[in-house]
Amino acid sequence: MINDSSIEWNDLGLLIYLLSKPEQWKVSVKHLSSVRKSGRDALYSSLKRLQKIGYARYTRHADGSTDWSIYDTPQEPLDDDSNHENRATSGKDGCGEKASSGKASSGKASSGFSARIVSTDLLVSTEKKESTESKNKFIDDDVRLSEFIFKRIKTLNENVNPPDYKKWADTIRLMRQEDHRTHKQIHDVFLWAHQDEFWKVNILSPKSLRDKFDLLETKLKNQSPEQPQITKAFIEQHARPGETYTQARARLSSSHAP
Repeated sequence: MINDSSIEWNDLGLLIYLLSKPEQWKVSVKHLSSVRKSGRDALYSSLKRLQKIGYARYTRHADGSTDWSIYDTPQEPLDDDSNHENRATSGKDGCGEKASSGKASSGKASSGFSARIVSTDLLVSTEKKESTESKNKFIDDDVRLSEFIFKRIKTLNENVNPPDYKKWADTIRLMRQEDHRTHKQIHDVFLWAHQDEFWKVNILSPKSLRDKFDLLETKLKNQSPEQPQITKAFIEQHARPGETYTQARARLSSSHAP
């Protein structure tokens, strides 16, 4: 199957994914499109191409339900396969749009199995659970951003105790999923706050960052690029040779330029 050059690359990925599931596994196109970045039309097109070369069979039952049976070896076409394919491409009524939640056929003509493509509005309970669990679980980048925030805070007080990174990561997850912030937005706003003399001692966790995010982001966006923040790090970076910290601060505060 993997070495069958008649299978297009995208179709091969879908086929391998479906074959990795247990027999009688129920799947929705909505679920498939959430697993990988792919639209419904592209998924239906892949299934139809797989049908054409024998790795999938489309069946529409009298009750209006539809099945796609998936195989790991090409199957001989059924006598009425052409009729099935016509139905599969008939638009809104095809490709599982009217699928019921009944059991799929066994699909055991070879070592393959049957995967039911359920209506996009009908997710089986296991998929709902997986989707909910995935949505409510922080990811590695959430943890990494939490670690970055703590390292910055530790520069202010080296004796500060390490946080509960799981809680911090979960707060960042909420900022992404509920507040619709990106990791870059969260990173940039925190970094701005950490360089501000007032906010750096008040933003000491993702929770405090989330509480003040709108205010901090507004301040960041409205900061004039010609007037950088006069922080200690900025002063040390732009002090002239032989210039004391006090002299550099006075010069930079008046000119706002290195």
